[in-house]
Amino acid sequence: MPHPRLRHLMGLQDIVGAAGSEPIGNPHLAAMADRGARGLLLGFGPTSVAGAASATFSAQPTLHVRVSRAIVPSYAAPGFSVNDLRVGRASQLLSPNAIPATAIAENAVDAGIRADTANLGQLISLAVTNKNVGALTFEAMVIGVAYDG
Repeated sequence: MPHPRLRHLMGLQDIVGAAGSEPIGNPHLAAMADRGARGLLLGFGPTSVAGAASATFSAQPTLHVRVSRAIVPSYAAPGFSVNDLRVGRASQLLSPNAIPATAIAENAVDAGIRADTANLGQLISLAVTNKNVGALTFEAMVIGVAYDG
């Protein structure tokens, strides 16, 4: 006998005949497969940051995610310092000192991290400072391992 929800969804009694009939092939509801851990991207910007000004970029992931890499494009990185990378309220930097954005450019070596896990509803924030006199456009991304549950 098929699962009662399948009978309701398919209108099985109308398709096969009598309400107690077994359909050919005995269909059943399959549990949805767990998609497990996946590498996903989260973007910040592009936004113009005035000369010598600071800006904070925030994004709220829709899944539980652990950041494994932050990336500032190499064409933008020389003009910026990274003041902080936060997951929720927790800073992912070891000190309050800024780091050069070139340290996390896409061509940086050994730039991977193992940040705290951002749970649903928590923000991932990147605070930067434009080191130049004129305005520059900033954009960045983080790569993280996301979990569906």
